[in-house]
Amino acid sequence: MSSLASEIRFWLARYLGGAVSLDEFHRWLMSNTWNDDDPEAAKLAHRIQLRLAEFLGGAWTEEELRDRLWSVHGLPSVTLYSGTSNVSYSTSDPTALAETQVQLSDIEPAKEYV
Repeated sequence: MSSLASEIRFWLARYLGGAVSLDEFHRWLMSNTWNDDDPEAAKLAHRIQLRLAEFLGGAWTEEELRDRLWSVHGLPSVTLYSGTSNVSYSTSDPTALAETQVQLSDIEPAKEYV
């Protein structure tokens, strides 16, 4: 992995972990990737920028943006479906999913509170 791609992932992880705001992450990304000829970093930056553009255009909430950026970062994210219910699980620890065993019988539909 290139040095800039690693740095992009580091900053993305900081945003996803709440260490920096979306505005801070966006400013860093734009100022550090606009003129780089590293193909790996350019591809990663482009994937992030597309999601940011859609968010800024009003397509998603920030929570939805975060969900989409998990996959860009390359950290595990799993959605389990059972009938009309689903459970999403994301982690910053790549080994956690291997240690977590979920059976469909463990999934209960979300309860609505009035």
